[in-house]
Amino acid sequence: ILSQDQRPDSCCVNMYEPQNWLPAHIDSLAFNRPFVTVSLGSEQNVSFESDYKSVTLALPVCSALRVDGEAANVWRHAVLPATARRISLTFRQLSQGAINQADATRRDTLLRREAKAAAKRAERALKRKFKAEQKKIMQQQVTNTNSSIKNRSSRSTPLIDHNNQEKRRSVPNIESEHVWKVYEAIAPMWHGTRYKAWPKVAEFAQSVGSIEGSIVCDVGCGNGKNAFPLCQGGAVALACDISLRLLEIAKREASSVYYDCMAADAVYLPFRDECFDACLNIAVLHHMSTPTRRIFLVAETLRILKPGGRCLFYAWARDQRENEARSGHRFAAPDVLVPFHLRQHGNDWDDSNLKYLPEHAERDDAKNALVLQRYCHVYDEGDLQELVLQAVPSPDHIRFDEAYYDQGNWALSLTKLATFVSST
Repeated sequence: ILSQDQRPDSCCVNMYEPQNWLPAHIDSLAFNRPFVTVSLGSEQNVSFESDYKSVTLALPVCSALRVDGEAANVWRHAVLPATARRISLTFRQLSQGAINQADATRRDTLLRREAKAAAKRAERALKRKFKAEQKKIMQQQVTNTNSSIKNRSSRSTPLIDHNNQEKRRSVPNIESEHVWKVYEAIAPMWHGTRYKAWPKVAEFAQSVGSIEGSIVCDVGCGNGKNAFPLCQGGAVALACDISLRLLEIAKREASSVYYDCMAADAVYLPFRDECFDACLNIAVLHHMSTPTRRIFLVAETLRILKPGGRCLFYAWARDQRENEARSGHRFAAPDVLVPFHLRQHGNDWDDSNLKYLPEHAERDDAKNALVLQRYCHVYDEGDLQELVLQAVPSPDHIRFDEAYYDQGNWALSLTKLATFVSST
């Protein structure tokens, strides 16, 4: 039936149950002609048709049908609805062009995989180098701190580095222009779409707020969307944020629970040491523009937390996973400006918003909106743990309870185990 140079290198097996059929088609040109079909199980019919004519052939059991020339390349063939179970074995030979294309595709795939693997190896090497340098810096900070407190009592007052205090008080221009002023301008619209706590945050808030009389701090509270899960169990919450307009919304929305709002910078909190049973720090860290301010923010949240108290941090992830992240953004770098379209129409718009606009705001006539750019520093997996370790004198002072990915954020919950003097 086939010559030596037509020897097949592939076999396609099809099983037809009663009433199964195959529509009219011409076999893929990736295969050379001729090809052969062997029929097993029962005798069935195959139809060949052109634009002008059709022919029906019987395919007896154990018969071999050789298809070549116009029958293979011009006429369409179809298997008619089977009257009983039939098995077909179709033997074909790949064309040289198809083989060459498959080889090229495999080579390209291997090259891409090798390039990706090399890039990942380089990235891991850089991360290891960075972590080693950070660990060395942290160990030196711990050594310096421990030597400074040798003669102090076990409950030392925090050490004050006046240079760092000045850095802490000074808000960088990028945060003033692209964080604080942006939230002042967009507060009503922001509240209109972000008025409910994320489920995992609500679960944590309910667990720490379930003890009546416990005191909880909501650092960077925004519009107060975490108020009800925090306070419905009987806890008292003190909440702070830099945006006065968001605080006004939070105070109004949470008026039925013990949720007291005040203006404060998260890196310089106006609370005494170790006065809170639990702390929330949700979606604040990614607005800190320098490593120093990120460490200060973490250190301040831990400073006000009692030993045995629990804390939850959330920060925007660089990895915005499809079907898991809500934002739809893709980040090419860790430090980015993210556009926010402030609509100049709808229930959330009021002309009074204009007086809060930052200088960089631009008009988008097509969307009847003002475009504001929010500064964000997005995080990779493990960054939050590294940040916490830089903010404490020793890893022994805290316990990481859970780290996970949620709503396009990296999350970290921890427990403060003992009193300590912050390394900042």
